[in-house]
Amino acid sequence: MNARPMWIIVSALLLGACGGSPAHTDSPTGCVPRGSGAPPEGCEIVVGQCCYRVSTDACAAAGCTGRCLILESYPGQVQCE
Repeated sequence: MNARPMWIIVSALLLGACGGSPAHTDSPTGCVPRGSGAPPEGCEIVVGQCCYRVSTDACAAAGCTGRCLILESYPGQVQCE
């Protein structure tokens, strides 16, 4: 197995596990609207025009039903497998 995909998986798991209980918006999916400029503070993962702080919210918003990877970028991007 290639080390890069494993690193992405480990990074995604750590991203979701670190930091305790992150702040959420009132939206049930934790979406923080992304403007046309730089991502808002705390924007860890982007799906469409929304920023998410938690990988589980981002994966759900992307519609991932199987494995969900957070790609190494800033902000991160979701890849469903």
